[in-house]
Amino acid sequence: MSFRPFLYLKPEHLGTQSTGLIFSFLLFTENIPAPCGIFHCAEPTPGHWVSPLRAPFGGIQVDKNCKQDDLDFLVCCIKEFIAAREGKKLIVKTAPLSYYAAWEYIRLDYTYRSAGFTVSGEFINHSIPVDSDRFTYHIAASENRKLKRAKAAGFRAGLEQNLPAGFIHSFLFECRTLKGYSLTLSQQQIEELLMKFKEEVKIFTVRDSEKIIALSLTVRVSRGIIYNFLSADVPDYRHYSPYVILTETIYSYCWKEGIATLDLGISLDHKGIHKPSLARFKQNIGGKESVKRTYELTF
Repeated sequence: MSFRPFLYLKPEHLGTQSTGLIFSFLLFTENIPAPCGIFHCAEPTPGHWVSPLRAPFGGIQVDKNCKQDDLDFLVCCIKEFIAAREGKKLIVKTAPLSYYAAWEYIRLDYTYRSAGFTVSGEFINHSIPVDSDRFTYHIAASENRKLKRAKAAGFRAGLEQNLPAGFIHSFLFECRTLKGYSLTLSQQQIEELLMKFKEEVKIFTVRDSEKIIALSLTVRVSRGIIYNFLSADVPDYRHYSPYVILTETIYSYCWKEGIATLDLGISLDHKGIHKPSLARFKQNIGGKESVKRTYELTF
């Protein structure tokens, strides 16, 4: 028997670099103190709502206590709230399939579609399963050769404890700009991530002597998943492919911390179009495919 659900709406300010609010919908049932469903969204421009605002994925999150009737009630409340504020469109970028239990993904997909959402985008995501095998067991022979080449050159990869946010931002910005990519995070936003989420956000680098030639900013999004949020390497070192030794280091960290999945993300070029060469590279370093969908609702 499903207990009567009720909703708690919690508006929060976005932060110093943004205007407006993030609205958090928390779904409760009468017999359980913790929420069984959560949804965050914001209105960056009038009439256009997104979930999440800047993060690469979001959408509705539920646990095993959330029944289908409760979930439908949550979606109905979200739609009514946005409609009452003259919303025109709601875009929901969900996490990859590999983040969900099979039953959870199927149920959420059914819920979105039943509520009138359509799939406006579908991408292939890659993630590496972390197990008792060494990283080299998962990768292609070509990438193994690059890994040996980087180690023979004396490159060192590891976890950085006190790297300044200014340097992180400058390195990411310069390397990505040289390749035609933009950087959506400001230095201040990186500082806020490092301050507010000290345990979840980690920085890994590859060094040639003392020079940093590759860097990854990772986020532990759950107990069992770490997401490689932003990466960059110095183009002059392309021959060594330092990203391979960098990924091996993150993989080893995951194994030590009991993290089961290293998420490499989707593969897009600077125009936001699928990049086959990047997808092949992620597959060559052990990435397994799963679908990642964006849903859209027009009011």
